Amino acid sequence: MRTTQLVYFLAATLVALGLTTSSVLAQLPYGPPPGGMAYPMPYPAAGPMMTGATAPIGTVAPIQPAYSGLVPASFSGGAESCSNCGHEECSGDCGSCSGCGWCHKFAAFGEFLYLRARDAEVAYAVPVDGPVTDPINSVPIEVGRTGVLDPDHEPSFRVGFSFVLDEYRSITAQYTMFESDTHDAISTSAPNVLYPLVTHPSTFDAGNQMLDAVASHSINFDLIDLDYRLMIDCCDRSQTVVMVGARYGQLTQRFRSLFSATGTENVDTNISFDGVGVRGGIEHERYSASRRWLVYGKLHGSLLAGEFRADYQQRMSFDPVIVNTSWRAGRIVPIMDLEFGFGWQSKCETWRLTAGYVFSGWYNVVKTDDWIDRVTSGGFVDLGDTMTFDGIVARVEGRF
Repeated sequence: MRTTQLVYFLAATLVALGLTTSSVLAQLPYGPPPGGMAYPMPYPAAGPMMTGATAPIGTVAPIQPAYSGLVPASFSGGAESCSNCGHEECSGDCGSCSGCGWCHKFAAFGEFLYLRARDAEVAYAVPVDGPVTDPINSVPIEVGRTGVLDPDHEPSFRVGFSFVLDEYRSITAQYTMFESDTHDAISTSAPNVLYPLVTHPSTFDAGNQMLDAVASHSINFDLIDLDYRLMIDCCDRSQTVVMVGARYGQLTQRFRSLFSATGTENVDTNISFDGVGVRGGIEHERYSASRRWLVYGKLHGSLLAGEFRADYQQRMSFDPVIVNTSWRAGRIVPIMDLEFGFGWQSKCETWRLTAGYVFSGWYNVVKTDDWIDRVTSGGFVDLGDTMTFDGIVARVEGRF
């Protein structure tokens, strides 16, 4: 009887020591202790005797590393692959966020985009040596620069907000708008003339030789995204997030041209696309030791199912309708976005400033130059190409 009481007394003493050690360790600062001292040895994990259940005599409670409670249990690496979060943004003056997850509940952000549309130029006229008589059977000889509408960098923006569900999950909504408008003019003098590159060759009038031309081309898109984000890995020096969601996208292109001499001639086109689909991606951030500075990378992809609509009109001052046609077809449009850059954040990660470069590719789209080429050549097979956008991005974000 006395032996059994002694065993129970020793077991209770060990449990009390374990609880005391756990309380002390929880209050210790992250990092090595001062003066070369060593932290206490790992303490026993909570077992049956700590919960009130009766443990068999001779049972040894499992041992777990100190601070393991600060590392999300869902991370396979645990304390072995990432010592622990340990940064003051997740504790103390910055709140009571446990682990390495998000320490805020709501975030709002705005981005300045300075993008350029590429692979979207339209050649509309070129000077040639003398009057054109039969452009179908006799190609004119160019004698000057080609009039080309090639978009330049244009400012645009993105705004959004996030709701944090817990330390590792959030929902984000954002809106992106881009507008580009390009103008160009070209002229020549007799005996040279301007050869229109966007008019239907079968409508050519040898008696109406053009000397001046002006044209414009606009490219606009709008994107609305709703994403579910999950932090799959984090540490005091890095974090990785995956996201899935839905996207609505709209792309419009508008071309206008005016040729003039003894009369005037216009060629106008409109192309629009509306689509809805899914998107996903992965984002990674790497921090400095102080967590004030960071580098990041983002890779997103989406698939939009929608429909393209296009029309073409050619008219002259003495004939209001020379060519009038339209076309429409359903398409799947993949979009790929790659962004990388660097940034800074305040002590508690309340404010973040980042800057980087972004590449975006829209695939299987109907472009203005392809559409005009199909109309003037009479073939509408395999109508689809790639349009890209690239430029700088600057972002300011507040987390609360």
